[in-house]
Amino acid sequence: MQSPRCNRCRRRCFARRGSGARREGTANYAADALQAPGERPYLTRWRDRYQRNAEPARIAENFALFDRVLADLVAGRLDWSGAHRLGFQGNNYARFYFVGYQMA
Repeated sequence: MQSPRCNRCRRRCFARRGSGARREGTANYAADALQAPGERPYLTRWRDRYQRNAEPARIAENFALFDRVLADLVAGRLDWSGAHRLGFQGNNYARFYFVGYQMA
């Protein structure tokens, strides 16, 4: 899915697309795994992610990654699939969900 054109720069702009992180983070905020009862594997995995991403140093790292990805997208050094992979998948443990969580 392509992002809408930005009114400021008339290009496909991550600033508009970045709202996806905020929306996903709002969902994380509403469904906070730390508040959910139970010990199922899926819930336990998300609870561990919430705890890890709630540490102040990790919050700063997450926002630094978000800023770097934003800059790389704007500069054309990164495409959308790379941005998605860095922020929502893989070894980064879905960091942009928690950037959005902090925004919410």
